[in-house]
Amino acid sequence: MRTERRSGLPIEHPLIYYPKRAWNAVATNAALLRCGAPIAEVNTVRKHLSAVKGGRLAKAIVGAGAIVTLVLSDVVGNPLDAIASGPMVADRTSFADALKVLDLYDIRSDMPEAVLRHLYA
Repeated sequence: MRTERRSGLPIEHPLIYYPKRAWNAVATNAALLRCGAPIAEVNTVRKHLSAVKGGRLAKAIVGAGAIVTLVLSDVVGNPLDAIASGPMVADRTSFADALKVLDLYDIRSDMPEAVLRHLYA
């Protein structure tokens, strides 16, 4: 794994599926924010591109003993699966839902190829 850093972020990290290169993460985020999608829809896509979000962190540490999660929220209504994309909460969305978000806002063509490959896999 490369440990080279740019802007403090690892270029590759084992807990993130899609960036492989940092610009994939930046391009994906930029397109999602530019289209005006609400945070719940943005997180639907993000959750399916991360090995941590969407309850995957909780799944990864099962058996580690007592787990305490402290949550600070800026999300209206405080739904745990929407706060930080719910790393400790099971995901109720699917890869198909993530693709529907891209289609709803007509941004599929703005997504890096690696991101689309992952969502279709």
